[in-house]
Amino acid sequence: MKGKRYNLILEIGCSYGFALPSLCQLSDRVIGTDVEGTFNFCRDLTLLDIQKNHPNLELSAANVYELSKVIEPNSCDVILAFSMLEHFPSNHGKALSEVYACLKSGGVFICELPSENWLYKLGRKLTRYQEAHKNYDYNTLRNLLRDFFKEVKIMNSPFGIPLFKIGVYEKDSR
Repeated sequence: MKGKRYNLILEIGCSYGFALPSLCQLSDRVIGTDVEGTFNFCRDLTLLDIQKNHPNLELSAANVYELSKVIEPNSCDVILAFSMLEHFPSNHGKALSEVYACLKSGGVFICELPSENWLYKLGRKLTRYQEAHKNYDYNTLRNLLRDFFKEVKIMNSPFGIPLFKIGVYEKDSR
């Protein structure tokens, strides 16, 4: 993403907003969204402070299944979704159709694609964190993404640690 200036970047599931300051350096306008409960919690902890330092940042509680009610269709140059696709309770197709609707033709969707593997299982066992990636299968989701977008690139997590992959997808002019 470096080396280019964008008009609008949307981060879905921005949570505490760790990426938002960097995104604000790359774009004239950045929108950070999350589901209402998470958004309200994070807004008061970190998001409002980030927004004070970045006047090009807008914040919004938004459900991924209704993005096009909050974000103007065909308006986003880039949409980011990290650590969230695997947590959708159901209907990935509806969520991806909303992402598709909000992207400009030629726009890019960048998302994290966790791969359920031995390292995740070990981490959950050690931390006693039991939630697995329910309703999520890497291959099924990757194929679904290809139904909506042109797959540009799949990158592995840093240092070859098998935690997740980053998928880069483009909205073509269908």
